[in-house]
Amino acid sequence: MRMSHRAHVQTLVRDPAVSLVQALNALIVLADEYGNPATAAWARQEIDGYPAVGPVPDYRKITAPIIGAAMPSGREVRQQVLLADMPASYRREIYRLADGLALRQGIATLERARSRPLYVASPDPVLRPGLPDLSELIRLMPERADGLTFVTLYWDIGFERVTEVLAKIRWAAEEKVRALADPYPYSDDNDHSEGISTKVTINKREIARMMRDIQKEFDKHPIRVPIESDPRAALGAGPVPASTTIYNGPVFHGDANGAQLAWNNSGEINQQQTQGDPVAPGFEPLAQAVALVMQGLAKVELTDADRNDAEEAATEIVTEVTTAQPNTGKIRRAVKVLKGALAPIAAGLTAATSSEVQEWARTAIDQLGNAL
Repeated sequence: MRMSHRAHVQTLVRDPAVSLVQALNALIVLADEYGNPATAAWARQEIDGYPAVGPVPDYRKITAPIIGAAMPSGREVRQQVLLADMPASYRREIYRLADGLALRQGIATLERARSRPLYVASPDPVLRPGLPDLSELIRLMPERADGLTFVTLYWDIGFERVTEVLAKIRWAAEEKVRALADPYPYSDDNDHSEGISTKVTINKREIARMMRDIQKEFDKHPIRVPIESDPRAALGAGPVPASTTIYNGPVFHGDANGAQLAWNNSGEINQQQTQGDPVAPGFEPLAQAVALVMQGLAKVELTDADRNDAEEAATEIVTEVTTAQPNTGKIRRAVKVLKGALAPIAAGLTAATSSEVQEWARTAIDQLGNAL
């Protein structure tokens, strides 16, 4: 059985081998599909990080000791420095900063911090953030009994704290996935069928009929180009002007909706028009959105299972919207399946997916949602 989009995102969020940036981007697409902008905004905020001043979630708050580094005889000596050992004029400010100490950086910055080496007494904005006004603070440091003169002072956050915060963000993301409510829950009230088939086979005849219905929708909104004839060129209207427009083809005057033309042919010409079933009032935007989605999916690499699911869902939607009383329950479930096929593309989880294709998939998801 193919894994649902929601289960797939939950697997990404749980797997520590998957970049948390990738997992949260997948959560954004899932939240948009489920109509939950708050969860999508939360994931974007975690990816981007939080401002240096302002509230920050508790799971990003940390505690860390202050370390002083000295270099006697050219070798690094590190000692923990207590607040009481600080200059009196700086203690209140350092205490305030320590109370609000948090990892506010974006996810990508935190993930990179775990993999880069730390050198002797080297500053690091994530793992070894320096204390404020460092030069003046070191100058005012009271004389120490051990005789050390510090060259730098920093909070020693370290790899472990970063790893803990990233794990807490994963846990929070997993809870967000669990909390997403299904936007189209099953209900017997909107299902008029006697039973639900467990497997729908692709009916090529139905697909062909769907395409005819789509074309009918396009025909409802024809492109009209106004054409004006030159009255001076009419017979008996005076001398022929110096410049004459020669049309190497038929010229239509007036509305030619529904007209058919055979031009420059030899032999007998047979023409016919086939009218498809009408789309139920109010469902025209959905029919057109499905047509555009299927046209785009034809150019995207999909697994056979995903492509079959998308085609079956599109067929069911068109079948329902061309009935006298469309079953909205079936339509919503089919739209959900179609959006599920688009979601991995929008999240960049399919092979060789360009940014343009991702943006198209996100737009297609929005169009399907807005058309309901």
